[in-house]
Amino acid sequence: MHFDEPSSSPTLRCPAQIITSKELIKRYIGTLSKKEIILLLQPVKDGLLTEDTVLHLNTVNFSVDHMIIPLTVSDLVEELGAYWQRWMHSATSVGMDPRGSVHYLHANAFHNVEMPASDYVTEFIHGLTKRQKRAVLSCARDGLLTDESFLNVSKFTGPDRMQVSMKKVVNIISHQEKLKNLQLRQRNWFVRLLNTAHYSSGNYSAAQRADLNVRSLCAGRQRMSLWYTVLFAVMILGTFASHVWSNITNFLDMQAQLNTGVTGLILALSSAGIGALMYLVFYMVGFLFCCENSFSMNGLSDEDKACEGNRVYRHFSELYYYKYRIYATKILQFILLWYTMLLSVYAHEKNLNIYPALCCVLTNGFGLMLFSRIANFFHACRESEDKKTIIAR
Repeated sequence: MHFDEPSSSPTLRCPAQIITSKELIKRYIGTLSKKEIILLLQPVKDGLLTEDTVLHLNTVNFSVDHMIIPLTVSDLVEELGAYWQRWMHSATSVGMDPRGSVHYLHANAFHNVEMPASDYVTEFIHGLTKRQKRAVLSCARDGLLTDESFLNVSKFTGPDRMQVSMKKVVNIISHQEKLKNLQLRQRNWFVRLLNTAHYSSGNYSAAQRADLNVRSLCAGRQRMSLWYTVLFAVMILGTFASHVWSNITNFLDMQAQLNTGVTGLILALSSAGIGALMYLVFYMVGFLFCCENSFSMNGLSDEDKACEGNRVYRHFSELYYYKYRIYATKILQFILLWYTMLLSVYAHEKNLNIYPALCCVLTNGFGLMLFSRIANFFHACRESEDKKTIIAR
């Protein structure tokens, strides 16, 4: 083995091939581990060395043959890529997390470079909208993304593409939610009650096979405030109470003005409709309170803990034929809304007590608007194998 020194660059002559020193440097840098790269760049980051410092890299360190090539720090960082340039010039307080990894696509070649943790990546994950986080974690829940998958950092403006390991993404989101849960524990119970919300259920068996624990992450679930359920139940009870009030105050006057049979038929049909609505709402509210909520001090559970011994839970935790129940509830509310509107007009024209009918209109109308949000929550819950039943957890 010997060296030639042409005007362009020195070459290493071997029996089988001639390798330029530049190609040898690229090959050697590509084999450097994250720990070795940090050892090279940390003195520069701390201000002990400059970018013009010449490094003498022992690129071939085996047997008695070796080759030491001079290389400046700036040339080294240029070969490593844009991320390491930013890391070297960033604050020295940035920590390192060996669990994460970032992938680059450079010159149509795929290189896996383990990198230290970056505030840039963390800020990018924290900056994702609720819809984006739910979409990513839903794919992980369904097994479409695994611990070997990567998320593209779309806001990265360097010459290369940055992709973050899904395991790191899950860890960042999990850490963020743990901090929020810790802050929630320190608040008064009344404040926690005001912020309590239901969370939709899901089947996480595929995520467990993909080695991603996303079950306890609130960001991957549909969230609905507890007060939707409470106000919806109050509105339905208000409709029922207004119906009773209307019949107590106006039934005899209506019977005197209309035919007795017609008045009895109106009373029977309206009572049957409100009774059916109360029955449907009773089971829906029971199902919602069986879902997981954020009032717990420990957050969402990591495991499926169905209350097998609790008969009340088993009775309300599954909502059979939920789509038909949603359609029936909306139809009943719509019919009762028009019935109470016509009843209020009739009461106004015939000098009857109009306030019970107006209360029916208001409570039923607000109940219909609230139920549209609740129906959307039902569609996000876990379905059974026959797609006709939803399960609370």
